[in-house]
Amino acid sequence: MTDANGKITPPSLWVSKWSREEAFWRDVASRGLAGLIVVAIGAAFAFGVGLLPISEYKNELIAFGLVLAWLVIWTPLSRKTIRWAYSKARWLGIIVPLVSILVLLSGLVFAVSVRFV
Repeated sequence: MTDANGKITPPSLWVSKWSREEAFWRDVASRGLAGLIVVAIGAAFAFGVGLLPISEYKNELIAFGLVLAWLVIWTPLSRKTIRWAYSKARWLGIIVPLVSILVLLSGLVFAVSVRFV
C-alpha cells in the first residue's frame, strides 16, 4: 500500500491509516447497510412464505427492530451529539457514543435472552 507521496506503508500501519480515512468508514457503512437490506428482504420473504414462524422468532424481531430504531435515531444525531460533547470535554466525546452503544447492546442481549430464561 502506498500513500499520497508514493511511499510504501508497512502492513503494521495499514489499520491505523484506514481508521482515519473517511472513505473507509463510508465504505464500511455502505456495505453494512447493504448487508442489512439483504438480510431484511430475506427474512421478510422467509416469514411471508412460512419458512420461519413469527411466534418462534418474536424476540429476534424485537431485537432487529431495536437496532433499526437505534440506527434511525442515532445516525442523524451522532455527529451533532459527538461534536457537542467534544466541545464540552474530550472525555465526554468518547463517553457519549460508548454509552449509546452499551445501551443498545444490553437491550439486544436482554431481548434475545428472554426466550432462554
